[in-house]
Amino acid sequence: MKPGHAFLGTTNLGLTSLTERLQTRFQSVRLQPPDNESLAAFLARRWGGPITITRQIAEGAKGHVRAAMADLEMWMG
Repeated sequence: MKPGHAFLGTTNLGLTSLTERLQTRFQSVRLQPPDNESLAAFLARRWGGPITITRQIAEGAKGHVRAAMADLEMWMG
């Protein structure tokens, strides 16, 4: 790769399920889910959902961003 470039990969699997070749070539960084208020604000800002609704959606999603986005999409019709 060119200097200054990076390759990012994500997985929900345990790192031990990856081959040793991949385990030794990547640095593991554990990300925490967003708090409910941050997720609600993101949904409201990005897709224009009412903050009262996005707060309810964020609370139900428990930090699962993809699920929250899907719930908001369904709510918005």
